[in-house]
Amino acid sequence: MMKITIKILVLYAFLQIMCSDAKPASLNLSLHRRMDPISLKHIFHVKSYEEVPEYEIVHIRELPKSSDEETKILHLSAFGKDIHLHLRRSEDFDERLKTTKLFTAESSKNGIRFAEVFVEDNDSGTTYQDINLMAAVSVHQGVNGELQMVSLFTLISVLMLSVSFNDIWENQQLVNDNHRDKRRAVLDKVWPEVLLLVDYDTYTEHISYNLTETQIRRYYSAFLNGVDLRFKAFTDPQISLILAGIIISKDKNAAPYLENNKLSSPDDYAFNGEKALKDLSHYLYSAKGLPEYDLALLLTELDMCMEKENECVRHTAGLAYYRGACFVRESLGRVMKIGIVEDKGGFDGIIGATHEIGHLLGSLHDGDSQLDALSGPGAESCGFEEGFLMSYAENTETMFQWSECSLEQIKYFLNTEEASCLRNEPDNKNLLGGELPGTMLSLDEQCERNWATRACANDSRVCLQLHCYYDDGECVPLLPAAEGSVCGDSQICKDGRCVKNHVINNTILTEGPICNDNSTDMY
Repeated sequence: MMKITIKILVLYAFLQIMCSDAKPASLNLSLHRRMDPISLKHIFHVKSYEEVPEYEIVHIRELPKSSDEETKILHLSAFGKDIHLHLRRSEDFDERLKTTKLFTAESSKNGIRFAEVFVEDNDSGTTYQDINLMAAVSVHQGVNGELQMVSLFTLISVLMLSVSFNDIWENQQLVNDNHRDKRRAVLDKVWPEVLLLVDYDTYTEHISYNLTETQIRRYYSAFLNGVDLRFKAFTDPQISLILAGIIISKDKNAAPYLENNKLSSPDDYAFNGEKALKDLSHYLYSAKGLPEYDLALLLTELDMCMEKENECVRHTAGLAYYRGACFVRESLGRVMKIGIVEDKGGFDGIIGATHEIGHLLGSLHDGDSQLDALSGPGAESCGFEEGFLMSYAENTETMFQWSECSLEQIKYFLNTEEASCLRNEPDNKNLLGGELPGTMLSLDEQCERNWATRACANDSRVCLQLHCYYDDGECVPLLPAAEGSVCGDSQICKDGRCVKNHVINNTILTEGPICNDNSTDMY
C-alpha cells in the first residue's frame, strides 16, 4: 500500500487578493463547504467535500517590485515554511494566445460550416510564473482599479512505502503512400505548420472542467509545445513547429470521419482508426476556409481500434501516413499529411503526437526496413527493444529521445522535394514556447483527465510512468507525467528524469502520458 499526504495552499481563486497590503483571509477550514460543486472541482479537483485534502489560506505580501513590471516577488508563510515566489512575466505566451487562430466546425444542411472564433477577452490577464517553484498566477485589473490575483499553488508531500511498477506503453502508427523522392540542397531550418483538430467528445470534456475557449487555446498551445520540445534534438536542419490553428467540432456530425466509423453500441466509444484516417483525408481535402498547414493532427479522447481477424482491436493510440507531410493526392481528393492521436485532455497524447509527426516526417519504427518503392535509409540498425521515440518498447529515458536511425531518416526526408512546403517560412510565426504543461495540470489533474481519481505517487518515478488510482482503489500505471510536473522537493520532470528545476530555465517543456492497454501488438 501507499500512504499519501496532500497539503494544498490556496490563493483562493474567487477572493480578490491585492498585490499590496493584502489582509489575512478571515476564513477557516470550512471554506470548502461554502463552495458549489464547480468551484470545489476547480479549486481542489475533487467531487465531494469528503475528498478535500488539508489546506491552508494564507496572507500574501508583495515585496518591492522592479520598475519594469516584468517580475513580481511575493512572500507568504504556510505549513511552517516561508515561501518566496519570484514571478516572471511570460509575455510571449500571452501574445501567442492572442494570435492563435481558433475555428469551430458545425454541421448544417449545406454541409460542415467553419467559422473563426474571435475571443473577446478585454482582460485576459498577465501571466507570471516561478519556474523553480512551479507556481503560476494571472494578474487582472479589478473592478475598482486594483490588481486582482487568481492562482492555485499546490504543495504535495508523499511518503512512499511500497509500489509495484508494470511496463505499459503502446502507440501504433500505420501507413505507407508512395511519392517521388527527389533530393535538394541541404537546408538549415524548417517550419512545419501544424493544424490541430479537436473532436466533439474531447471538447465537451474540456467544457466539463469549466474551461473557456481562451483556456482551451492555452491547453493546445502548451500541448504542441511539448511536441516541439522533442524536435529540438534536430540541428541539421533545425525544426520549429508552428501552430497553424485549432479546429473544434461543436457537434458530433461536424466530425463525420469519427461518427461514421464508431463501433456499434455498447462499444460506440471506440472507432475504426484506419477508416477514420481515410475519411479524414477526404474531409480536409474538401474543407474550405481553413488556415494553411503542412500537417494536421486529430486529437480525440475516443478509443481507437484496428481491424484484425474480423475484430477491431483497441491497442492503438496513434495513426499517421508515413512520409505524409505536405502530400496531397489530387487524383483521389485526399490529403495524406494527417494523423490521429488519442488525448484525453491531460497532456497524455504528447508522446503519441511526437511519434506520429515522426512518421509524417519520414521516420519508420526502429528496426524496420525502408519500403521497397522508396529510397532513403531504413531503421534496421536501431533495435526496437531499445525503446526510443519510434519504438515504444520500454518506459525508460530513451522513450523521450530519437534514435540515430530516426534522426537520419527525418533529415533525409526534409531534404527531398516532397518536403518543400516545410521550408516556407511563415509570415507570422506563432513560435511555440512559454508554458510548462506540468504547471497547468497537477499530477492529480492529469490522472483525473484519464478518468482516474488521483495520482498514486509524486516522486521521481512519475517522470517515466504516472500511476493513478481509479474508483475501485487500484493503482494503474499510465504513461509519463507531463514535463514540468513536480517529482520531488524543488524538482520537476525533464526528458524522463527528475531534475533540479533550475536546469529547465525558461524553456517550454511538456510531456504527455497515457495508454489503456498492456498489449504490444504492432500495426
